[in-house]
Amino acid sequence: MGVWDYILRKMAHMTEYAILWLLLWRALGEHINRDRAVLALAAVLALAYAASDEFHQTFVSGRTGRATDVGYDLAGILMVLAFVLYRKKKVAAGQ
Repeated sequence: MGVWDYILRKMAHMTEYAILWLLLWRALGEHINRDRAVLALAAVLALAYAASDEFHQTFVSGRTGRATDVGYDLAGILMVLAFVLYRKKKVAAGQ
């Protein structure tokens, strides 16, 4: 596997789980009033899904489940979470 292939694959992991977190956050926000609880719950659910997906891959021929991939997934989750918190702070400050 070439360097660019590796980088693109890991960026795909990060992007997929960033999008999953956003979707979970939006869906849960409709049902839970406490904002911080929604942010955290969406992160926990997305991370749990990432871990279960990697575990599932250990049973699939030709695939490997890797803890490092869960780390890349977590990085994507945390980056979009940080961006949302930053935007919320800017909006609250009226900027």
